[in-house]
Amino acid sequence: MCSSDLALAMAECQDDFEKEKAAVGDTSPSTPEELRRYLVDYKAMYEAGKVVAADCHGPIGLLGCKKEDGTPLIAGKKVTGFSDSEEAAVGLTEKVPALIETEMKKLGGLYECKPDWNAFAVTDGKLVTGQNPQSSTECAKQALAAM
Repeated sequence: MCSSDLALAMAECQDDFEKEKAAVGDTSPSTPEELRRYLVDYKAMYEAGKVVAADCHGPIGLLGCKKEDGTPLIAGKKVTGFSDSEEAAVGLTEKVPALIETEMKKLGGLYECKPDWNAFAVTDGKLVTGQNPQSSTECAKQALAAM
């Protein structure tokens, strides 16, 4: 599961902050309704000044998020998520609603990644993203540090 470590780390600190999380697991949202839920959750958290942390396929929910001025939430921000090459390696390129790496770059995100299956997470202000399942621990650590 992609976000299990993140969820556990956040649960341990639930008394220190208002707990909000979006646990995706090893799949990405596959219907417009599922994707819409992530957009609303991430946008509301970001606008409230909370840490938004998403790992593996979780960052797909950031793709449609816009700031109050209409610009993409991730524009000009360091971000990562499941890479296009990792998606191809698991045979899901044609099945996911969007390729996270490709779309983040199109939206002006400063996408970074490591070679496939290596742990990697980045923080830009209150936005924390992890690349793949191996990144969940690092993503959790960075999310907690950003609080």
